[in-house]
Amino acid sequence: MPNHLPRVVNVLLVMEPNATQTERVQAVAPDILRVTAVSGTAFACDGGSVWPAARARSTPLEASGPGASRNDRDTLLREAHVILLALPYPTQLYARTRNLRWVHHPAAGVSNLRNSDLWGAPVPVTTSRGANAALPIAEMAIAGAFIFAKGLHAALRGSLERRDFASNVSLAGKTMGIVGLGGIGSQIARLSRGIGMRVIATRRSAAQRQSDVDGVDELFPPRELHAMLAQSDYVAVCAMLTRETERLLDEKAFAAMKEGSVVINIARGEIIDETAMIAALRCGKVRGAYLDTHAGETNGTETNGLPNPELRGLPNVVITPHISARSDNRGNVGFDLFLENLRRFLAGEPLKNLVDWQRGY
Repeated sequence: MPNHLPRVVNVLLVMEPNATQTERVQAVAPDILRVTAVSGTAFACDGGSVWPAARARSTPLEASGPGASRNDRDTLLREAHVILLALPYPTQLYARTRNLRWVHHPAAGVSNLRNSDLWGAPVPVTTSRGANAALPIAEMAIAGAFIFAKGLHAALRGSLERRDFASNVSLAGKTMGIVGLGGIGSQIARLSRGIGMRVIATRRSAAQRQSDVDGVDELFPPRELHAMLAQSDYVAVCAMLTRETERLLDEKAFAAMKEGSVVINIARGEIIDETAMIAALRCGKVRGAYLDTHAGETNGTETNGLPNPELRGLPNVVITPHISARSDNRGNVGFDLFLENLRRFLAGEPLKNLVDWQRGY
């Protein structure tokens, strides 16, 4: 173990207590680690805020076990060297620590940390970017494309009129445009190609257009987003939410889209200007939208947990409650990445997926 670490490393899991996960963390280094799990809802009693507040309200604190008292929680935070966060989490966390060396956030992005004192804090923060249910999310994106290709949104409304299924078309031969070719976007590209679609995408690091690279037929730099949208029959939003991508799909972007295209958002609601999308859906510029997220849901703002009523009322919109990551495959690759990083941390090796606060992920 590196000399800079204490003889006993305190690992605090801010998550619903789970004996199996706690045991897996302890097993990484049984003689070195002291592992404690405390529900994030416990911190709602401390006078500070917990995000999301709705989760804290729905899961009351039990008055027993580790972290049951304010004094217990203060001590755990003060002594913690490593913290694994889950939802909900205390937004005032870093200021209450004294020995913190590293925090792992199990989500792919960190946009919901913007309202916390961890944002920009002088402590390494890592994420599960690229290792968190990319395939199940990609499958839901493809399912969203099929919904509108086959007119199943009409069936969801209970309609049996033949005219409502006039949009029954084949996905083969159509173009899937991917905004953000990361871990999830790459899986969408692979599945789309498997059903015979042409696949194009943008990537933040792309400096110029490239053909037949990284599993897509054409890769576009971000500045050519509108050119990519103009070719896309289906647009899958997979980018990280950052200051750079907030309302990336705005009125101009929707104007650039191919007539009758379909929008699929499995990323963050704030990447889309919902007012512009509603206008495009109403006039038919956009034929349909499958949304597994909506504005205000995961960016750390207080909402009632429901999307815009106007958006919900549109007949050509299908919304699910951010469930695309769920699967009958119980493997938790995000948690596995945390364990791998914990091994690296104890060995003094570089951590994977370190957050660049300037970049935003």
